[in-house]
Amino acid sequence: HDTANVRLSNITMSDNAVVDDMIHIVYGRDVTLEDFRLSNAVADAIDVDISDVSILRGRIAGSGNDAIDLMSAKAVIARMDISTSDDKGVSVGEASRAVIIDTVLRENDIGVESKDASEVQILHSELLANRVQVSAYQKNWRYGGGGTIDIRKSVVTGPLTDLKAGRRSRISISDSTVFPMPQS
Repeated sequence: HDTANVRLSNITMSDNAVVDDMIHIVYGRDVTLEDFRLSNAVADAIDVDISDVSILRGRIAGSGNDAIDLMSAKAVIARMDISTSDDKGVSVGEASRAVIIDTVLRENDIGVESKDASEVQILHSELLANRVQVSAYQKNWRYGGGGTIDIRKSVVTGPLTDLKAGRRSRISISDSTVFPMPQS
């Protein structure tokens, strides 16, 4: 909390029970998490508030809530494997900016969500069999708009109906491959 120039490397954490967030970063500047494994977080695996972070070369599985939750943050998320979160793989809200590169998001309740004047760019990534692949909407009127998600040079596999854009929000997919799956 309230720090700068921090690098956390080669971390393995699982099954936290005392607090809801496995890792919480607030008022952080130039914080890097790299080469890590987080599993079975009771709620959010990584919660980032009002900070700028790089989240690199990690694996997050089985979060009880979000794998990565951004609030008023700037983040680069690269070379990640994010799976089986009970809520979002990556939640981007409250005027956050996120770039997701070379990342696999699979079997999460929602792959990526953007809300409340937040912007997400997804590049060279895979969204695989998330219940809802991506969602963009306006939750809080104070931010003056919804969310934006731009997917480029990526693969999306799942039902085509699982892309949800609410009012004042936008989802775009370009130069990507979309494989629809039959709904059961």
